[in-house]
Amino acid sequence: VASCCGVLLVQRPSKSVVKASGARVPDYKGGKGAAPGQSLELRFEDAQREAVSKLRDETPEEIKLMLYGFYKQAKEGDVSGERPGFFNSKERAKYDYWAKNRGMLHDQAINGYIQTVA
Repeated sequence: VASCCGVLLVQRPSKSVVKASGARVPDYKGGKGAAPGQSLELRFEDAQREAVSKLRDETPEEIKLMLYGFYKQAKEGDVSGERPGFFNSKERAKYDYWAKNRGMLHDQAINGYIQTVA
């Protein structure tokens, strides 16, 4: 279930996001280390569960797409394949948000995801 959470967030949101207004881009470049006693991967899994519990249909699309982009970058690395066509706007937006993270390190993408959920 955790491996598909990034996809589920964009396709089937179910709960609210606390910071729904004024979408922000977290400072994922600097990134904080893992909490004492908890690995970065465990914090990432916790953040995925928290995101699923917070997101709703009313959550701004920008927040959902940011989470999707960070998730895909963390799980698969740089975006691949061709950019979807103009008439496939949803898939095109997902591709674009993933592409914004091109070249980002795995740990930076995870920290971006965690900070966006927080």
